[in-house]
Amino acid sequence: MKKPIVVLLLSAALTLTAVTDAWALTTSTINVGTTPYSIAFTPDGTTAYVPLPDANAVGVLDVATSTMVGTISVGTTPVSVSFTPDGSVAYVANRDDDTVTPIDVATGIPGTPIAVVSPRSIAFSADGTTAYVASAGTNSIAVIDVATGIVGSPIAVGNSPITVTTNSTGTRAYVTNASSDTVSVVDLGTATVIATVGVGATPWGATVSPDDTRLYVANVGGNSVSVINTGTSTVVDTIVVDNNPHFIAFSGDGKTALVDSYFGNVVTKINTTTLAVTDHISVGANPLFVRYATDGTTAYVANSGDGTLTVLAFASPAASDDPELAATGVTTAEVLSLAAGGAGMIVLGLTMVAWRSRLNLLER
Repeated sequence: MKKPIVVLLLSAALTLTAVTDAWALTTSTINVGTTPYSIAFTPDGTTAYVPLPDANAVGVLDVATSTMVGTISVGTTPVSVSFTPDGSVAYVANRDDDTVTPIDVATGIPGTPIAVVSPRSIAFSADGTTAYVASAGTNSIAVIDVATGIVGSPIAVGNSPITVTTNSTGTRAYVTNASSDTVSVVDLGTATVIATVGVGATPWGATVSPDDTRLYVANVGGNSVSVINTGTSTVVDTIVVDNNPHFIAFSGDGKTALVDSYFGNVVTKINTTTLAVTDHISVGANPLFVRYATDGTTAYVANSGDGTLTVLAFASPAASDDPELAATGVTTAEVLSLAAGGAGMIVLGLTMVAWRSRLNLLER
């Protein structure tokens, strides 16, 4: 296994660039002003909505400028938001007043709240006509007709469902049941549970890999991630991560998974090929949620303890003109990457990185 070598570039603008695992990582911080709980991006990637439970509102983030440009009032204690596949409508789960607020994205105007008991998360069907809402108070998934806002027959799952997520084709839904320590696998064609998978203690967030072959589940009480083979609905591995993980995000190529650590104030980086933890990235206080933007290379972390978002921008390595350096997997461009702000640059360990293939520093 290769041992990561890290080069840190510090600028006067307090933007940090690191070269790790052959990727250049630049971090920056967006001040939200109050507690962010999660984040969701419009399909075109230009805008993100950030639930702000202490403000009973959703913050609107302009992704290009990293600026909060407004808020939209919703129900009490919004905790999650999802967009329809066409990006025209957003649904917000308001945990403490038993409603879901629909928002017209073009106008930013909220619609009539839809009654759902203790809603925690939302997923849409592939065609955007149906919303599936994890209803922790009824141990079920509420099924909503998006056109009419009418709630249909619920799908019974385990105790205290928290996260509902679907595969890319919209044929399966996966539901974490926090009080049952299980994941329910739902056939959306028949609206029935077809499998129940035992996982770690207090499963919370769950995310399907881009190729639909794996489901990663963050176990808050177990400080672990359960890796489920979606073809067989069986756990194939359990990865120990940092303290109190809540949510998981996959990079666009599916090669990396990021897991937040609420008490560790870090994001754990996992190589999805080897299932090894490869890095622990410092973020803000009490990170509660992590998600990649639509570009698949930039991740956003909601830090509930300090009212910020940490932006993790991973830059793909380019081919190096130094064959010995290229053999290490680290490129000249990575070594010389500059943090925004430019002034007061300090480069640590440059010589070590340039010569690390010769010194065999990459091999354990």
